[in-house]
Amino acid sequence: MTVGAFDWPTIGQPWTEGERLSDILSAAPLILYAMDLDGVVRMSTGGGLAQLGFTPGELVGRSVFDALTDDRLDSYHRRALTGEQFDVVLEYGERVYETRYAPVRTADGELAGSCGIAVEVTDQVAVQRSLRTLTDVDAVTQLHNRRATEIEVDRMLATGTKLALLLIDLDDFKDVNDTHGHVLGDLVLRHLGRRLRRTAPADALVGRMGGDELVVAVPLDKPDQIAQLAQQLLDVVAGPLQIDLPLALSDGPVDMTITASIGIAFAPRDGTGAGQLMTRADSAMYAAKRSGGATYCFYDNRIDGARRRLTMITRLRRAVADEALYPVFQPVRDLNDNRITGFEALARWHDPELGQVPPTDFIAIAERSPLIDDLFDSILRQSLEAAVTWYVERDGPGRQLAVNIAARQLRDPQLTDRIVTAADRIGHPIGLICAELTETAMMDDEETAHQTLAAMSEAGIGVYIDDFGVGYSNVARLTDLASAGILAGIKVDRRFIADPAEPRTTALLQLFRHMSETFGAEIVIEGIETDEHLEVARRMGYRLGQGWHLGRPVAADLARASIET
Repeated sequence: MTVGAFDWPTIGQPWTEGERLSDILSAAPLILYAMDLDGVVRMSTGGGLAQLGFTPGELVGRSVFDALTDDRLDSYHRRALTGEQFDVVLEYGERVYETRYAPVRTADGELAGSCGIAVEVTDQVAVQRSLRTLTDVDAVTQLHNRRATEIEVDRMLATGTKLALLLIDLDDFKDVNDTHGHVLGDLVLRHLGRRLRRTAPADALVGRMGGDELVVAVPLDKPDQIAQLAQQLLDVVAGPLQIDLPLALSDGPVDMTITASIGIAFAPRDGTGAGQLMTRADSAMYAAKRSGGATYCFYDNRIDGARRRLTMITRLRRAVADEALYPVFQPVRDLNDNRITGFEALARWHDPELGQVPPTDFIAIAERSPLIDDLFDSILRQSLEAAVTWYVERDGPGRQLAVNIAARQLRDPQLTDRIVTAADRIGHPIGLICAELTETAMMDDEETAHQTLAAMSEAGIGVYIDDFGVGYSNVARLTDLASAGILAGIKVDRRFIADPAEPRTTALLQLFRHMSETFGAEIVIEGIETDEHLEVARRMGYRLGQGWHLGRPVAADLARASIET
């Protein structure tokens, strides 16, 4: 963009460009300017000047350094005077501009100054920042999410920082969700997240690892100091809570008290990486729970959780072999007419000694071993047998049956054949089966995962991305799947509609819906638990939804009854 054969006009004299071009430039949403060697403005035009409070030509004759107070302008101007052409991003107040600088030369080739063109990109930058925030911030608590927490802990450890990691698990939190629903559960987590942030030292990292697990990482290595902090955190968590729920869910505020168990691990004594520290803190946390909860415990290799997990694996293996695990079915509904369009099959386990085991516990264990294959086959077969009696044998309308796929399974080249064989043997149409997998599952051995997903799609199995947007979003990966004709649908994670009054919620939900339209994929919004959630989803243009307000997970006979009513 180097300008040549240029002679400065006398300040105040009009330029020789035609009036029509001048009018066009004055209306265009950009800024064109030129400065002499001393930074005096010799030309300024463009509709973008109005956003800065100037009219075209108003700056002519003034020093740009006086008109726009920004120390960077002088260095950029001098950089252009060296003959370099370059691009920079400048922020003025709340506005952001992409600016291209270039030198200006006279007809003799002598440097006469610099010129530039600036285009406002405020909206684009806001969208990019929102997407970056999406990958780093937990939508419920506004704390660091798991990914961001682990990255930051690793960064702190890489600098040689000695720190303590406190893993906080809320005691009996499942009872809160079971009694009042996930809306209240999320509100409790949000309140407690704020309390922890206020109580933790200013230099501490506070994050949410998922579910009801929170974490505080603080650069301290003295056990007495950490013990004092741990007790303070336990006290602040246990403080009385009064939560206001929507009127549709409660007649008034809900009062409750929550306790927590804390496991503590030190770096570098107990580990030199985030993953290792989390594991050690997890072992200590379970030791605190076994002692009765509402307390803290330091990691000691004698209380390592390996023995506990081994016991769980043994019992789970026996339960899978005995088909003690069973599916429940949660409906997906058309938000316009409330019609059930399909069901998601969810695994459940009631152990004679352990009671009702949370899915997050036994599935996490199964996914780390080949046991996940046996568990999947059992739940798949039971689900297909139930579904075929609902509507296939009755010649009813086709409804999708969704089954969940773990990351480990995508490495199995026989996965598609196993699903097809099971469906053929039972007589369930393969075209009514869809596989749901999380975004993280796609990132594990991408090439093999892509081949497996392509095989499923070719066989007629719909591929859905579940829990979309929770921190591992990879739009390029989804674009590849859509371009290859593999991506059938996206299920937006429930936390994005958890707070409909949050402006960021609206922007992200609009973004996700437009993204699905671009991909040509079906989109389902999860977490609809109130009338307000339902109204927001409809207003945003979502057709399909899932959540407690639309139907809780139920046994096969109740699922069948819901179709017939």
